[in-house]
Amino acid sequence: MIREAIKRIGWRLSNGPFEVNRNDIEAFNDISVFVDQAQKKQFEHNELFAKMYIYTAMKIMENDNSTVFDANHRKKIGNLLALPLDQIIENLTDSLNDSEQYGVLKDAGLDLRHPALLKTSERADNMDKINEALKTPLNEERLFGKVWDFEAVKNGMIAEVNNMINLHR
Repeated sequence: MIREAIKRIGWRLSNGPFEVNRNDIEAFNDISVFVDQAQKKQFEHNELFAKMYIYTAMKIMENDNSTVFDANHRKKIGNLLALPLDQIIENLTDSLNDSEQYGVLKDAGLDLRHPALLKTSERADNMDKINEALKTPLNEERLFGKVWDFEAVKNGMIAEVNNMINLHR
């Protein structure tokens, strides 16, 4: 039915100007119904993706103080989806390692203001706290090493994603 409708419209358009008739209207309506059904089916078959898209769009709009009429959230989500999956996992790995570093500094009680805003005595106090924290080998690894590696994060995310898919499909 849809192929016939497309052929009908294609034939009519390729044969120059024409007056629209009942067959043309039926062909157009058939195409419209097909597209509408296909989009509804696609949405239904990708409900988990739809939920994540909508939630992510909401969070971007909240963060950017924008609305659904702004294209910013669509652009950001589009850019994210265009990234290779390995790049996203690498970004997550870097973020986890940054959190480990921040955790060492916070746990040590450092004043985390920009060093230019600190007095000389405050900077010296921060250095003493860092040196004390680095006496623990785990803290040294957390601050200067890589606690999280790509493969561990990737394997963890694969397990989490598969678990969520199995729980919610």
